[in-house]
Amino acid sequence: MELYIKNMVCLRCKLAVKNILQELEIEYTKVELGNITLKNELTSDKLALVGVLLEEIGLELVNRKVNRVVNKVTTLLVELVQSVNISRDFSFSVYISEKVSKNYVYVAYLFSKQENITLEQYFLLLKIEKVKELLIDGEYNLTIISKKMGYSSVSHLSAHFKRATGLTPKAFKANPTGLRKELDKVIETK
Repeated sequence: MELYIKNMVCLRCKLAVKNILQELEIEYTKVELGNITLKNELTSDKLALVGVLLEEIGLELVNRKVNRVVNKVTTLLVELVQSVNISRDFSFSVYISEKVSKNYVYVAYLFSKQENITLEQYFLLLKIEKVKELLIDGEYNLTIISKKMGYSSVSHLSAHFKRATGLTPKAFKANPTGLRKELDKVIETK
C-alpha cells in the first residue's frame, strides 16, 4: 500500500513520519519525500489515525488522484532545487512531463487550481529560498550560485531575487537575520 503525503519536504519530515509509523506499529518498506510504501493494507480507522497524527506535525495525507499528482510534482521540484544542480538548458516542462508521465499543460493546470500559484512561480520561489540558504551558508559566491541554480547570469538571478524578496542578493547576504525579520513582517501584512 502506498500513502502520499503533502508538505513532506525535508529529512526531519521523513524522521517524523517514521516515528509515527513506529508508534502505531505500522510496518513499512520505504519512507521517501512525499510518499510511504507500507508492507500491508491499513484499516480505514488506522488510516484515519495516521492522517490525524500527520496533521499534528503539519503534514497532510493525500487521498485524491489529483492531489497525488500535485504532491508528486511538489516533491520532484523540492528534490531538484535541493540538489543544487540545475543546468542552464534545463527544460522545466519536459522535466515535469517525463517525471509525472502526464502532459505538462494538464499538470500545470491541476497544480495552479489546487495550490493557487502557477507551477513556474512555485519553482521560482523554491529556487529563491535555496539561493537564500546558499547565501547564508557562504560556501559559494553569487556567480557559482547562479550557475548551480540554472540562471543564465548573476543579473538574471539578482532580478528574480529582487522581484521575489524586494532585496538584492548582496543586501540579503549582508544582514540575513535582520532582513528576514523585516520580510516576515511585510509578508504577514499582505
